[in-house]
Amino acid sequence: MEKDIRFVKDALGLNPNNDEFLLTFGLVHRSPDEIALLTRSMQEILSELSAGVEVPEQDLIEGRATPRPRPDPDADPRNYPLVRIQSSGGRPLDAYAAVSYRNYWFWIDDRDLNSKRVFMFLMMFSSLAETGAVPQRPIITIPAR
Repeated sequence: MEKDIRFVKDALGLNPNNDEFLLTFGLVHRSPDEIALLTRSMQEILSELSAGVEVPEQDLIEGRATPRPRPDPDADPRNYPLVRIQSSGGRPLDAYAAVSYRNYWFWIDDRDLNSKRVFMFLMMFSSLAETGAVPQRPIITIPAR
């Protein structure tokens, strides 16, 4: 395992004497004590996850959502949506997570382990992205004579 750790540190240009590194957003790291990670934006992630939402037919008819092709049952499972969010007019009985919106229920089935994992990852990622800082108003300086 030590050989693998050295390999990763060398490949990423990290300080070989450190065991803890700062994780930053970016294409390249600025020092040998940090790991730069260029991730998708939350918008890109949510857009990808939206492929797994079962949209009520009425919402499609009214133009509230874009229809998506259903996955072929014989297709490669890696081409399936990352998460499956079901919908119905009634409250689900065995939901892991559920929400009511526009007279429909949307939920992740409690037996759908893959969707539960993706949802939990999304919750953790969202928490990490939240800084807790209150957005500041822009400051404009107007030169005066």
